[in-house]
Amino acid sequence: MAPSVTLFPEPKEGIVDQEITTEQAGRVKYDGSYWPARFYDPNCQAKLEPKNAVSVLGIAGITLLVMPINIPETTNAPEQDKITEGDEQKNTLET
Repeated sequence: MAPSVTLFPEPKEGIVDQEITTEQAGRVKYDGSYWPARFYDPNCQAKLEPKNAVSVLGIAGITLLVMPINIPETTNAPEQDKITEGDEQKNTLET
């Protein structure tokens, strides 16, 4: 039987102590104690390393349900398609 899930009225911040990935639960320091933790969204593709901040949304049994805070955006654009600010200025001056 799966543990019951309780969502908190408001998310609170925790700090990762042991890495958390989609495949691997980790540990979070929350409210002065260390807790086992996993992603609330099982499809979350983030990798959280120690000292990363997380939003603690709830608890399942004794395991905190967390989501990343401030995930850096990734882009699939090839490097040659990216224009830097300096390149943009050079192109403007040449025309």
